[in-house]
Amino acid sequence: MRILKFRAWDKEKMIDGDSLAFEDYAPIKDLLSGEGIMQFTGLKDKNGVDIYEGDIINLINAEGDSINVVCEFGTARRRVIDCTVDITGFYFKLDNGKKSFPVVDNYLGKHDLELFEVIGNIYEHPELMEVQG
Repeated sequence: MRILKFRAWDKEKMIDGDSLAFEDYAPIKDLLSGEGIMQFTGLKDKNGVDIYEGDIINLINAEGDSINVVCEFGTARRRVIDCTVDITGFYFKLDNGKKSFPVVDNYLGKHDLELFEVIGNIYEHPELMEVQG
């Protein structure tokens, strides 16, 4: 069973969905168009921290570089064998725009989530997604 949890950015602070009812908090009502509302992915990072849309994740890529990616929800097009498929769900977007999904058996023989670490989010720490290099 999937756990549905949300949080919201009210332009000054992060509001945890568990801490108050969204419908009773006026600034959140203005955000219901989707801007600033983040859904829990159902995934946790290597430290057991919940991963939400908008979270910035630090990971070590196959080249051994430490990079930051953003968790987003949407559709990614993938080539599988001889056909192209659209996958809709949570993915991790690299600064070059490429969309990646966590894999069970990565280049180190581990599940990606054993390596991912939430280090912030795009609202409170946008500087973490500045061009790295």
